[in-house]
Amino acid sequence: MLRRRIAFILAAVLIVCGLAGCGGTGSEGTGTQKAEGTEPAGGTQNSEERIPLTFLTNVNVDTEGYDINDSPYVKFLEDKFNVDLTIISEASKYPEKVNTIMASGQLPDYMMMMDKASLAKWADEGMLMDITDKIPKYENLSGQISELGWNLCKYEDRVYGVPLLRYDQTPLLTFANKKFLENLDIDPKEVKTIDDWYNMLKRFTFDDPDGNGKQDTYGMMSGEGNFTATTTTFLDAFNGAESQYVNGELIPNFLTEGYKDYLKFMHKLYEDGILDPEFVVTTGQQMWDKAASDKYGTFLWFWMTTELRSKNYDPANLVGLAPPLKADGTQARNKYGSPVRNYTAISKDCKHPEKVLEILDWGCSEEGGVFVFAGIEGLDYEKKGDKIEIKEERRGMNTSLRFILLGTQKPQIDTPLLEDLLSQAFGEASLEFLKQSTEYGMFDEVDLIAPYFPELAMYDLEQPVYEFRDKAIMGTVDIDAEWDNYVSSWRKAGGDVKIRLMTEWYENEYMKDKK
Repeated sequence: MLRRRIAFILAAVLIVCGLAGCGGTGSEGTGTQKAEGTEPAGGTQNSEERIPLTFLTNVNVDTEGYDINDSPYVKFLEDKFNVDLTIISEASKYPEKVNTIMASGQLPDYMMMMDKASLAKWADEGMLMDITDKIPKYENLSGQISELGWNLCKYEDRVYGVPLLRYDQTPLLTFANKKFLENLDIDPKEVKTIDDWYNMLKRFTFDDPDGNGKQDTYGMMSGEGNFTATTTTFLDAFNGAESQYVNGELIPNFLTEGYKDYLKFMHKLYEDGILDPEFVVTTGQQMWDKAASDKYGTFLWFWMTTELRSKNYDPANLVGLAPPLKADGTQARNKYGSPVRNYTAISKDCKHPEKVLEILDWGCSEEGGVFVFAGIEGLDYEKKGDKIEIKEERRGMNTSLRFILLGTQKPQIDTPLLEDLLSQAFGEASLEFLKQSTEYGMFDEVDLIAPYFPELAMYDLEQPVYEFRDKAIMGTVDIDAEWDNYVSSWRKAGGDVKIRLMTEWYENEYMKDKK
């Protein structure tokens, strides 16, 4: 087994190094710490020969210094399912690594696909196993995952993957600094309209909300990623969050008049000194250093604020805010791309698909939920009678790592045990944030369920949108003067093809299903 593992890892390393060089490291960890004492509670290692499995995935989170294949959580899964599990991981350039390994012909047994386009692409090329007829045999997979989740895994009406379906399907929320609100006597429940928001953010910037007598605060913080305030907090308030059917065409949200108005508002925040001027170059780590400094009035992120809590920042110092109201008085919402984090697909060459599906099925069970939220008995939690108590220093740690290694997770927190573990892991304040993120979240349904179009693979239709957005916010382009050119350039660069394909699908399939 060990020889097989070493051979597969060396083959994958040689393939990737041959393409891109070996100068970097992913998030597998460089430490030499070894896992000990990780035998599953109440059991012993199976004496039967272990089934070898290789799993290509994106371990983009902290591993506590372990090489990923020495992680106690990998050892736990190996003992639990009597497998010899090899994790092949890449953090920074995962799509490129998938492409390289697929081209090599040495396929892993199963792999993580980052989005439905990738899933459809490799299904179209015959590299993935059709698991449609296997799913009904697995109680948790068939019972816990929604119809929408399975539909997002289909290509030509066949299922080619298992969705890692979020239990927090719309996880984004805008947070305000509680001290700023209290010091300025602002009631967050009274901050409703766009004007209310602007006035609050302006006061966070210029009215000395931290009481130090200096003008060293900003109303809003953001970062270079696409989950932050530059893309979500105000987007739906201007009707710029969803695709729109206009003059016989299905237009993407970022070409709508509402999106244009949103950019103008964001530029005003930037020009008035309210939005942190470093937003476009602020990395993830810098963003959390800034948030922990208590110099920024608002930011948008995932409800659990794991990064802040890792800096010993108390989430009780934050207040969750409802997005602004639209002009017609209806409640705007925070847009999120998909309820599916990613997809786990079985390769066409896998010799033990039933074992892979057994692991994925267990991940959707209550016991699998305990593994994700609480970890391993002894290492992460103790049992006291019928109660599981997560160790204080382990609460909220490694939940993401564990569902990444599983390839799935229980999509519903529907038992008292899991509700209690979620509360222990993240705290009562964070659970209130979870409720708010659910209440104020949304998807662009049309964009979410639209099929994969292979014809679009040759075009880069995202980067021009991000570039124009950032330039518009910073004022390096005049939004009104350059808008028509931006739309025209995007359409000529392949956007017209996308609009034609999306419109045909929308008219011939989507709208028929709505009738």
